[in-house]
Amino acid sequence: MDGPDPLASDGLPYQFDSLQLVGEASGDDAIDPLFKGQPLALAPGGQSGGRTDEMPLSLDLVNLTAAASATAASTPASSSESSSSGSSSSGSSSSGPASSGPSR
Repeated sequence: MDGPDPLASDGLPYQFDSLQLVGEASGDDAIDPLFKGQPLALAPGGQSGGRTDEMPLSLDLVNLTAAASATAASTPASSSESSSSGSSSSGSSSSGPASSGPSR
């Protein structure tokens, strides 16, 4: 949003640079057991795996941190050494979430 009031502000666009598709729920009724603390029933034969520049669908189960850690693992050693020192001056490091959204 571009302001603190949800009724008077505009939604801002966002994108996921990468994500890990875990699976797809087997149908709209498949989410009902989640409210009772039961696991999600996934559709058989789903195409899981890494995705780049894609938007997840409504019943997709995705992992955003797995995509971010896979990206961080492929960065050069010099950048991972600087991020492991524990000092970070900005919120946009290469080991952060794999989504880019509006800044606050």
